[in-house]
Amino acid sequence: MISSSVSNPAELVKRIPDALASYIPKSLLVFEDEKPSIEDLNRKMWTREQAAMFFSDVIKREPDFSRLSQSVLQGYTCAVANEIGTERVQQLAKVMKKKNVQLGEDQLSCLVKMVTLHGIPKDLDSYPKDLLLFLSPSDYAATGSCRQYFASVGKANLDLLQRDSSERKQLLLEALACLKISGTQVNEENAEILGHLVCDLGEEYIRSSGENLLEQLSQCASFLPDQEEAIKSVISSGNTTFGPPSVWSASTLNELAGLIPIFDHSILQKIPKNALTLWLKNFARDSPLSREQLATIVEELLPARHKRASGCPDDKKITDTVLNDDMMPLMYSPEELRACLKNVSLENHLSQILDYPFSKEQLAVLKENLDQTYPDGYPDSLLSKLGSFLDTATPEEIKRWRITSPNTLAFLLKSLPKDKQVGILICFLPRFASLFGNCWFRTSLVVSKMVGPSLKSKQVDLKQNVFIV
Repeated sequence: MISSSVSNPAELVKRIPDALASYIPKSLLVFEDEKPSIEDLNRKMWTREQAAMFFSDVIKREPDFSRLSQSVLQGYTCAVANEIGTERVQQLAKVMKKKNVQLGEDQLSCLVKMVTLHGIPKDLDSYPKDLLLFLSPSDYAATGSCRQYFASVGKANLDLLQRDSSERKQLLLEALACLKISGTQVNEENAEILGHLVCDLGEEYIRSSGENLLEQLSQCASFLPDQEEAIKSVISSGNTTFGPPSVWSASTLNELAGLIPIFDHSILQKIPKNALTLWLKNFARDSPLSREQLATIVEELLPARHKRASGCPDDKKITDTVLNDDMMPLMYSPEELRACLKNVSLENHLSQILDYPFSKEQLAVLKENLDQTYPDGYPDSLLSKLGSFLDTATPEEIKRWRITSPNTLAFLLKSLPKDKQVGILICFLPRFASLFGNCWFRTSLVVSKMVGPSLKSKQVDLKQNVFIV
């Protein structure tokens, strides 16, 4: 066994596998007098906190910000902004927009101060739209009307501000005042200007405005319970250009796709089944709905009562063609799936089919098939393909996993919840310490980064030096 220590951050960044970069404790990423390798840093996927540790070293040495990766740029800090000057900060902000760099509230708040230090830039559209959340209409008045300002704010990521924050509430109040909306009815033109701000309108606005708000509401990430009830009331009334759910088509569902997650059984059961099926086949791939949300629709389309399958029908044999069809869930009741999966190997298609919108009962059948195929535990080659099954893995199942690759270990540590990461470390980290030798870190630092204090509470006796890759 070879044990060696990494003497400096540059060597560490170069040698660590890409998959494990996010596990480097941020304290080991301070370069000090060293010159960081831009190429090596760009190749890794960093957390925002890690990137902040070396952002100053990088930004002072790199004249061309466009050479920096999105992952490195997300480490922007206010301290660096003060050191490089307004003009360079403006150049940096424009690159961030081109590379779609996602910044946090604190970062944007100080970035906008530097960008607007000498007044609002005339080319404000060249900067990240999220900056506008931290300007007021009065600040913007020098370059355009309040309507233009709120039209841009409506396209920004409003969730950067807490939903119940005073800043976000004030934005909505100022927007309504700007558009001269004194009552609770919003017309279609003003709804388009409000954009994402529509997501904060109360249920009284939704009921009064009817379908005028549906397009914008369909882009909201979440709703309050009273908003959901108001939307369902508008939809169910039939007093929209879409008509009642009983006459909807697949194209209607496509227009309302963002609202489908809040449709309950009372709405879904009224939609023609052929419309739901056609929408799933033709539009679901491009919809914003998650696999779980699509599975809700599949459940509506499956027979309410499942006949016990005595065997797999000849026309339902599972072939490669079937396994490659993302509409496979529509082809089988849970009992048919159980019967037809016998003697079928799922390993080569597992990561693919677990993205399909199988219902909970169908997923249970798939899991049952895997357990029967691998009674002594899942092999290393299967673990990175388990997808949503990782969330339901029990400690007993984890103990029986046959992990043989450091890359698989890294994948699982990224994918599993914290409490299950502890189990993985207890079971498998000592094994890797005895099998491999290449790059070592102190246990206390690595464990702290991976699972925090939860591992220490287990009083696990690990060696002073533990192999990570």
